[in-house]
Amino acid sequence: MSTIDLDDLNWQKRKYNSNVAYANSKGANILFTVQLQKLLKGTGIDVFAVHPGGVATELHHDMGAFHYHFINALMAIAGKTLEQGAQTTLYAAISPSIEGKGGIYLVDCKMRRSAKYSTDEKYAKKLWELSSKMVGLPEEL
Repeated sequence: MSTIDLDDLNWQKRKYNSNVAYANSKGANILFTVQLQKLLKGTGIDVFAVHPGGVATELHHDMGAFHYHFINALMAIAGKTLEQGAQTTLYAAISPSIEGKGGIYLVDCKMRRSAKYSTDEKYAKKLWELSSKMVGLPEEL
């Protein structure tokens, strides 16, 4: 939906938009995967960004009655079961076919292209540095 505003990660300078914030969080997951894979180069460890798809869970239970019932109805029609939603995560953890290919984005057990900004190594490094500083951790592993 949009790039992440690295000058306003906590939405203090602009009006909060839950849809954009959610999309930003997904982009940040991919950016972190890109940077973590770079930091782990040569260790034999691969990391992946995984999108499970729409899974029928209770994640939305605190979002109000209308939203809750709407999402439940949608998930009953088009959602994945918990077992189906776990497949891509399991694939990332145990599939030999992606060994050595860390830093990629997986959807339905397949490599997918994500938003262009979410794979930018300079952008990923900057987000990593800002986040490390925010939580009091060193920037390097």
